[in-house]
Amino acid sequence: MAQFSTEDTGGNSEEVLASIIESLRQDEATDVPLLEIISRHVITLSPAENAIELAVEDIESLAKERGEQVD
Repeated sequence: MAQFSTEDTGGNSEEVLASIIESLRQDEATDVPLLEIISRHVITLSPAENAIELAVEDIESLAKERGEQVD
């Protein structure tokens, strides 16, 4: 897992958040498509009121897609 501390970066909240997400993206253990969904809907400075519902819909679609790839 990537090691990250908020002291590793300066800048505003958006820059810190972007840096953390990029650090996770670079970690080979990270499920990048899942990270993209979560960062688009949940890990944001201004999530939508229904952010969790939107994320769940996208995660279910990803799971279905992955299930079809296995078949």
